[in-house]
Amino acid sequence: SYDSYSSWVSNTVARLNITSDSYSNIAVSGHSFSDETRLGDLTSWVNSNSDKCDKVTNLVICGGINDSSQSAVAVLESKISDFCSYAKLNLPNAKIQIGYIGVARADSSVLYGRTLDYQKQALAIYHNCTAYGAEYLNNVEFILRNKELIGSDGLHPNATGGVMLGKYISNAIKTGACDVFYS
Repeated sequence: SYDSYSSWVSNTVARLNITSDSYSNIAVSGHSFSDETRLGDLTSWVNSNSDKCDKVTNLVICGGINDSSQSAVAVLESKISDFCSYAKLNLPNAKIQIGYIGVARADSSVLYGRTLDYQKQALAIYHNCTAYGAEYLNNVEFILRNKELIGSDGLHPNATGGVMLGKYISNAIKTGACDVFYS
């Protein structure tokens, strides 16, 4: 069970002072670029909201560990490219921002069953989203490095982790980067 499944989204929205009638949360958790769910979620939203597409000004996607296996890394670059192309075509006024949230487990050699090598490869591919017209949210990959921010499932953020994600992701959305500090 997750201690806090999507609190980071609500924390981010609150920090950005966005009202509930001015944003859509298309999907939270368990989705990835590599298995087409990100593009599928966006396609479904576009198909159901065609009258709103030209009003969309920001599209923020934070992924991570689901894209860091051998099979995921092999297709990740083309999937991010496809996603960005589709978003630019269907949301012509949207700024596309992509962040990679990866978390180290207590076992320092493995990240959620994914090798550190694949984690690094996935991060590099996410950083390359700029080649497809997106902006990378710099340093968001460092937000959940403190295991005290991880929930009981060992994968998702706990309530405090959700607050920290909201704090730092909202800053990255505004400025393109965040500086992660813990006292």
